[in-house]
Amino acid sequence: MSTAKYQRPTDISQAIDCLKHDPAITILGGGTDFFPARVAPGPAVSVLDITGIASLRGITIDPSNIRIGAATTWSDVRRAALPPAFDALKEASVRVGGMQIQNRGTLAGNVCNASPAADGIPPLLALDSKVVINGHSRITGFYNWLQTDGFAAR
Repeated sequence: MSTAKYQRPTDISQAIDCLKHDPAITILGGGTDFFPARVAPGPAVSVLDITGIASLRGITIDPSNIRIGAATTWSDVRRAALPPAFDALKEASVRVGGMQIQNRGTLAGNVCNASPAADGIPPLLALDSKVVINGHSRITGFYNWLQTDGFAAR
């Protein structure tokens, strides 16, 4: 694999700047689908690695919301003290690949990469989840996002 440009920002504003300068850049979280797809030399690909953005990793729970960051791994989901309504999502977290995939793969990557299994989509739909799109400063329903911005729109 050849890389045209590799960017690893440490905050969201840097990542948004990278996207503004190169809208075709490939966003990389866990990389579990990205790297296997590039076993043979191919065209140069610019990469925006979001794993350096600490605010995108983890799960926060407050009285009105549960936030799952874009760089949160399936293992993070499995270990989180989530309420019972999230049991289906936690079950999905143990069914995604093997432990190595669960430790690197992200829930957001599973949803955004048009995974045929799309393990995270049914639980997120059942939870009536919302998607926060930082670059556009908007919040939208997960179902709506799938139809307009997500992989179903591709």
